[in-house]
Amino acid sequence: MVLQYNNNNKKKKKKNNNNNNNNKHVIPIVISSMGVIPKSLSQSLTRLNLHPNTDIQLQKSIILGTCSIVRNLLNYK
Repeated sequence: MVLQYNNNNKKKKKKNNNNNNNNKHVIPIVISSMGVIPKSLSQSLTRLNLHPNTDIQLQKSIILGTCSIVRNLLNYK
């Protein structure tokens, strides 16, 4: 909503500013701690204009992080 004021600082009128050009879309990116990804992830990444190998890089990063956590737990004294 936009409020417009005249020169005397009094309210002139209210406008409801609805632009249909500003549609928002939620694109979920879900990856398990073991690196399992849904089949639709590649389509979601394509909609975001990301590199085609981004899903592989995400999987690698998550698996390495999980391995690091497990390694720290096994070496805990």
